[in-house]
Amino acid sequence: MTAQVNDSVEFEGDSFDIMSEEGSGLFYPEAYHITTEAQDSACWRGYYCRYKVTESKLYLDFLNINPVVTALNKKRDNIRARIINPETNPEETTSNSMFPKWPETESEPFINPADTTPKKISIYNKLPKINNIKALYQNGPAGDWSYKDINLPIMLTGKLHIAKDFVWPRGYFSKDIRHYKTIVDLVFEKGHLIDKIINKKP
Repeated sequence: MTAQVNDSVEFEGDSFDIMSEEGSGLFYPEAYHITTEAQDSACWRGYYCRYKVTESKLYLDFLNINPVVTALNKKRDNIRARIINPETNPEETTSNSMFPKWPETESEPFINPADTTPKKISIYNKLPKINNIKALYQNGPAGDWSYKDINLPIMLTGKLHIAKDFVWPRGYFSKDIRHYKTIVDLVFEKGHLIDKIINKKP
């Protein structure tokens, strides 16, 4: 069985794997009308989250997804669906290229124009913004679409069981919390860190 990619969290200058959570309030793509599916056996749920704790508050920092394209049409009040076809929409094409004109974020294009296809532009236009951040075509552990520097407050009330310094034992195909040298429990109330319990193994 393929080991699954763990979500992670940046805490006190280190990166920790999230082993499990208790309570409610973590990020789920469905809240933004994004349905995901597995692209790889290492991430069956089709998305990966990286969180951060800054000034004792929990934020979503990075999201990588593999969206189900047909499901993106379900919510049309905040998802703009448009397929660019160079034959029927010549104004959408560049003047010196067979490729469609590609959308841009505030700072950079989401994809190399030499690799632009109507299908990718269609997905780009259907994916919603998250905390005013648009998805980029960038490969990650779960899929080909990534949101960077999201800085979305996460209103978790409960615990995150996190760990770092993994030692991979022979014969194991998944990450077990018993094989980490440092284990930390983070306790949150409405996204505010109220306690931490650190367990370091010799």
